[in-house]
Amino acid sequence: MSIRRTLLVDGKLLALLKDQEEKPFTTTLIRDLYFRSLSSLQAPDRNLLRKYIYKELLRLEHHEVIRRYKGSSGRGCQFHYHGEPKHRTLNTKPSPFERDVEIDKHN
Repeated sequence: MSIRRTLLVDGKLLALLKDQEEKPFTTTLIRDLYFRSLSSLQAPDRNLLRKYIYKELLRLEHHEVIRRYKGSSGRGCQFHYHGEPKHRTLNTKPSPFERDVEIDKHN
């Protein structure tokens, strides 16, 4: 009997990857889609977002959620979404770039 381990994945990122399931994608494409999905109040620095997306994609590749497309490597490397691995259960977590906008009720 094998035990499935849990892998926490940014829910917004996972949704974008699933949308790209049928076609290869690059880190830049996912970064731009992720950036557009955030409101202007939530929009982080693009460089910070680029690093976050890159690290998350490498982590997901390590856990076999995504795979490199036809041996692609280096800058402009393409990936494809492989789905939930047999040995992992994917659970979503909130995006670190989404924050609640508090409204001052005392005005």
